[in-house]
Amino acid sequence: MNPDDKSFFLDAMEDVQPLKRGPDIHWQPSRNTRARQEVDSEQLDNFLTLDFLDLLPLEEPLAFQREGVQQGVIEKLRSGKRWLTEFEEVQAFCVALPHHGGSGACYVSLRKSDEAKQENWERHAKRSR
Repeated sequence: MNPDDKSFFLDAMEDVQPLKRGPDIHWQPSRNTRARQEVDSEQLDNFLTLDFLDLLPLEEPLAFQREGVQQGVIEKLRSGKRWLTEFEEVQAFCVALPHHGGSGACYVSLRKSDEAKQENWERHAKRSR
């Protein structure tokens, strides 16, 4: 708080008297009933949460396309999630939970590649020895 803000605050609060605790005062219980969440230390190291983001005008549709991605892929994305069934790697998908984007996002389960299967097998085989 800079000195000017502090001065304005003190001036505004000059004639305020604190409430006295007495039998005729009934304090309302806190409305925040959500459980306190632990800070995810991995999120603190995530560069995505620390960098500044460019603000986009609300009327501009949100879109991103890497170099080499064909326009047809973008058009299929805009037409909905059903095109995911065209890929053999896609095992399942469903709408995301509200805190992950709700109906504007989805979870996608992909089939493991042969390399990933082998790596997983080797990792677990070492533990069972």
